[in-house]
Amino acid sequence: MAGLSLGESALEDLFESINKPINCGGVLVHPGDVVVADGDGVIVVPWGKAEEIAKIARRIQEEDKKSRRRLYEDLGMPLDFTVEEKKKPE
Repeated sequence: MAGLSLGESALEDLFESINKPINCGGVLVHPGDVVVADGDGVIVVPWGKAEEIAKIARRIQEEDKKSRRRLYEDLGMPLDFTVEEKKKPE
């Protein structure tokens, strides 16, 4: 079965460069940077800082989850998946 591929000239027309820094929306993005997006926005984290930033983000997320859970309980609202405790595997 024959495969389909773009010829070299077609690729040259699509890409100006590969593995070079780019400016995206006023943010400099380097090759290897971690880019995460959701409905609220986009974040670019330099690869060398990714582990440190992930630890900080997890801590903030857990603190937010706990405070929202307290608010749900104070207001008598049913808990949803965003505030429920994860069960640890046995």
